[in-house]
Amino acid sequence: MASVHKKPGRKKKDGTLGKSAWVVMWTDPSGKQKSKSFEKKAHASQFRATVEADMARGSYIDPKRGRVVFADYAAEWVRRRAKKGAANTRHANAARLRNHVTPYFEHLTLDRIDDDAVLDWLEGIAHLAPTTQRGIWTVMNSVMLSAVEGGLIAKNPLAKRTLHTAPIVKTRIVPWKHEWVTGMAETINERYRLAVVLAAGLGLRQGECFGLSPDDVDWLKGTVRIRRQVLLILEDGSLAFGPPKREKTRDVPLPESVKVEMNRHMAKYPPQTVTLPWKDTGGKPHAARLFLSTREHNPCNKNTFNEHTWRPARKVLDIPDRGPDGHRNSMHQLRHFYVSVLLDSGEPINAVAEHIGHDDMGYMLETYAHLMPAANERTKAAIDGAFEAASWTNFGQESSVEGEKGL
Repeated sequence: MASVHKKPGRKKKDGTLGKSAWVVMWTDPSGKQKSKSFEKKAHASQFRATVEADMARGSYIDPKRGRVVFADYAAEWVRRRAKKGAANTRHANAARLRNHVTPYFEHLTLDRIDDDAVLDWLEGIAHLAPTTQRGIWTVMNSVMLSAVEGGLIAKNPLAKRTLHTAPIVKTRIVPWKHEWVTGMAETINERYRLAVVLAAGLGLRQGECFGLSPDDVDWLKGTVRIRRQVLLILEDGSLAFGPPKREKTRDVPLPESVKVEMNRHMAKYPPQTVTLPWKDTGGKPHAARLFLSTREHNPCNKNTFNEHTWRPARKVLDIPDRGPDGHRNSMHQLRHFYVSVLLDSGEPINAVAEHIGHDDMGYMLETYAHLMPAANERTKAAIDGAFEAASWTNFGQESSVEGEKGL
């Protein structure tokens, strides 16, 4: 059991007494005597009740364990994750903490981050875009959950707070016109034409195009294994090889037209063997023969490619910076074009998801369902077929009564 008693203030040099305090005394589960002082009796009583409840539930945590400065704990949290997950995700999370979290809580200890501190922080980031706020919230929540799991604090101060942001409005993707895709292939620097063909013909992401090797192609079966991409490391701007997004290796059907372009490209620009660290700067060296490389036989850097190759070709064709859907007309639009062509031809959406390396069918339906006109026609035909033979309907027969055209 815990107890509360009043501690008189200390006598000052001038003979007056300092402020008295209310002290909570208790014995922790290991048998050690503990104490904590409060200015007000109500706060001391509240703490006493919390200590007794926590010990009764078996969830007691020594308050001294939470006296770790947030900035120090956050730096340790980042360090512990140095070899986990995708490099750029780690660097992005470190940047979120450095720019938008640590400045608010830098000198506070973990046990002093309370509801008021969280509210002040949320007000401080409220001017940022909704998606940015959510990214910052997620990483801060992960740090505090880690502190709870590590036994430093009893509960996560973000747990009872909901992040309120403006709704993220998603516009329907409008695929590129066929003329834009073929125009880019014809206009872009010939050395990089294959990049357009790989993105539009295999549905590859930009980094996957840059990391593709002839050794990834099964020329007899007509399939391509996507198992590598070229990463631009955010922290220092260096390049590295890494697995595809979400580390999801996949096999993609190889159309004859893409195969022909691969062979034509290799005849003029022989594959170059490139060695880069795996996943991050300082990673284990990984070598691969690449379809695409620079004139200096180096791997393609997406920033350099976008600025000096992609954008000039797009300008020649008068393709605007953004499409009618508001999305940037980047190389990623070729991947959307690939999806739209397959769906329009009646390819099942789950098969398309497998080709492009997505396992979230909810995302696929939300993003691409409007590109499935053939599916709508099949749905109507199926229902019409089911109702045609029903005795209660005159469907398929000419009615003498002209009914309403809609409900």
